[in-house]
Amino acid sequence: MPTSPHYIRQYSAWPLLTLDAAALAPALDQAWLEQGRLLGLLGAIGLEQANVALVCVFGLAHQMLKTRAT
Repeated sequence: MPTSPHYIRQYSAWPLLTLDAAALAPALDQAWLEQGRLLGLLGAIGLEQANVALVCVFGLAHQMLKTRAT
């Protein structure tokens, strides 16, 4: 029984993938909202280092989406 690829690079046509920004926008907006809530909670309980790490991770994810191939 074949399994689905785990990584995007495992799809044969992955360099040609396109994204529908309008369809993704609501989910991304919700993710940014939840990120802000999480960062606020981390800061409130004194986990500034975790806060910085999350900012870096989400920043990288944001850059990946901005620079995706269309």
